[in-house]
Amino acid sequence: MVLTIAAIEDMEVEQMDAVTAFLNPDIEEEIYMEQPEGFAIAGQEHLVCRLCRNLYGLKQSPRNWNQLHNAQVKQLGFVQSNADHCIYTLHAQDPKSALYLLLYVDDIILASKSIAQLNHIQTELSKQFKLTDTGALGLFLGMEITRDCPSRRLWLSQKHFLQKVLPALAWTTANQHDLAASVGSVIQFMANPGPGHWHAVKHILRYMSGTLDAVLELGGSFSTAPDLEGTLTLTGLAAQTPGTPSLACLQVWRHVALCSTEAEYMVLTLACQEVIWLRQLLIELAYPQFNIYEDNQGCITLARNPTSHTRTKHIHIGHHFICKATANQHVDLEYCPIKDIAADKLAQPQVCRAV
Repeated sequence: MVLTIAAIEDMEVEQMDAVTAFLNPDIEEEIYMEQPEGFAIAGQEHLVCRLCRNLYGLKQSPRNWNQLHNAQVKQLGFVQSNADHCIYTLHAQDPKSALYLLLYVDDIILASKSIAQLNHIQTELSKQFKLTDTGALGLFLGMEITRDCPSRRLWLSQKHFLQKVLPALAWTTANQHDLAASVGSVIQFMANPGPGHWHAVKHILRYMSGTLDAVLELGGSFSTAPDLEGTLTLTGLAAQTPGTPSLACLQVWRHVALCSTEAEYMVLTLACQEVIWLRQLLIELAYPQFNIYEDNQGCITLARNPTSHTRTKHIHIGHHFICKATANQHVDLEYCPIKDIAADKLAQPQVCRAV
């Protein structure tokens, strides 16, 4: 989401790495360890060492580092997002001076239109922690990032990562649109896979090895984005904000639905939860929100007017969450024909043709 905003607003995006991040914070608990091999004091081998600082391998090390980083960036004026605690904003309501900070363990991304502001924050953070400035964002979490500033777009590629994960594979391409349904099927048999399951996994790997050059495009413009922004289906949903790819979710439902309206109504609750979270994040980033699009007219009617009916009175009360959200105007439902539902592909296995 933040990378999309950075691309659309033509922001400068810099990356930094915290050196030995977990060693920075002090430790609150009283913890002892044996003297390290080769550093034991002669005649005092029976003594132990008390830890004064964090150490890699301690269960509390990640949390202590996160708390220290959180306290330091808040002193610089950053506000932590309530929707995603890894995102911090500075002057978010002013696009010209807005600055976004993203933290993933010890990797930090800074995005702003002002190079001077970026340099100032980098300097202030370097006073608190030992940081390595890796320059413009190019490789993050195994993804290669390329950018075209004039068109205000950027592309994410996992080619570098896949070339490490799939070495020496000479499989041909399996032609299919997505992996959501396929992967969702095979992972159900991870505990006790059979020959057929391994055969299916090989098909998935053939697809991956044959699409190494596939990229994910972010950016463009909010004004020229497609009108269809959020969609959902029977067993999956895809939420899409302008300029971003779909945020897809595929879930296996353990409920027996007696009709299509009931099935869609249950999944609508899942979509509602995701949309409320996304809206909260977009509000904090000062960007537009979106609606939920549904292809079942009966489902929309039931959500807007939850009357007791012999066909619906047995539905579990938890699925009526969408009614309250609609009544409180937290979400808005709109009808969309099934042919325009992007998430429909998530719940349907695609026809593959091995070449």
